[in-house]
Amino acid sequence: MASVSDETLWERNEQLQAEHEALWQAWSESEGLSESKPREYHHT
Repeated sequence: MASVSDETLWERNEQLQAEHEALWQAWSESEGLSESKPREYHHT
């Protein structure tokens, strides 16, 4: 089993967080364009 350094894991975690944030932002914007039904969630 290959050993992965903490630094590598930290960098990968930061990449995933950035990707998640970008996806969430895109999803939030697309939801904002389709206001045909009341929102069940309020994103702050």
